[in-house]
Amino acid sequence: MKVNRKHDPEFSKFVPLEEWLEYGKEDKDLCLIDYIDGIACGLKSLAFYEDNTKDKVLFKSKLQGGNRLFGSDKFKQLCDDNDLRGLRYDEDLVGVF
Repeated sequence: MKVNRKHDPEFSKFVPLEEWLEYGKEDKDLCLIDYIDGIACGLKSLAFYEDNTKDKVLFKSKLQGGNRLFGSDKFKQLCDDNDLRGLRYDEDLVGVF
């Protein structure tokens, strides 16, 4: 799939990302919450149901607080196909950097 690079007024409107970004469904059997002194302080592991996220390009996690973006293989392929640069892909879903 190629991105249309021509100017198209229909697609030139700014739409905030949070208006169309969906949450991926976490596999709670594989997600582990990290606790310090009995208080939840993040995640040790995070996993999504593949059948729920395979058709999404970008999505968020409710367990992660909705403040990080997760991209699918489809997103990475779109970036590669259109020679988009400047993103770093990391498979460690709970790592800070």
